[in-house]
Amino acid sequence: MGSFGSRWMVSQNLKLLQILIMPRRQILSDIERNNLFSVPEDKDDLIRLYTLSERDFSLIGQYSRGMENRLGFAIQLCYMKFPGIILPPGQQPSLLVLNFVSSQLNIDPQVWDNYSERAETRREHILSLLSILGVEVFTTVNHYELAVDSLSRTALQTDKGIVLATELIENLRNKKILLPAIFTIETICAETITQASRSI
Repeated sequence: MGSFGSRWMVSQNLKLLQILIMPRRQILSDIERNNLFSVPEDKDDLIRLYTLSERDFSLIGQYSRGMENRLGFAIQLCYMKFPGIILPPGQQPSLLVLNFVSSQLNIDPQVWDNYSERAETRREHILSLLSILGVEVFTTVNHYELAVDSLSRTALQTDKGIVLATELIENLRNKKILLPAIFTIETICAETITQASRSI
């Protein structure tokens, strides 16, 4: 790696370190924070967002074997589509989504517990789904500064965290980038607000 590449890598590592150690500025309420990543509870929305298509059924059959793996693949597929996240290890999916998806597959929803214990299978499914859906995982190196810049104009008009966070999430979804952790979203919005206040 040349000197330019080395300097660039150092600058990105320093940026990541700065993000990790900076004091957390909470600009969202607990309710707002939870709502941003929540799945719908309305029946019509569940049907609209999580009804499996013929292609979905084909992918589930192609990339997974066994009831727990078929259900696990389907749940990860649904969560990547909406709200646009990778379901973290150990996190239970919404019971509404779990029951709705499992009923379409004619699988007992309780087999999810067996899937969640298979780390290697989960990793394989996620890699396959990233390719199938054509989505990217949000990374600090590739997306953080672009995310901050995308909110700069709005931040000059408002410092309301929920407005900025909602716009950021919409921007990422439009670009087919999976949503980062809520901490990262708050950090991006807080930095954007700070930059906007300094420019006024």
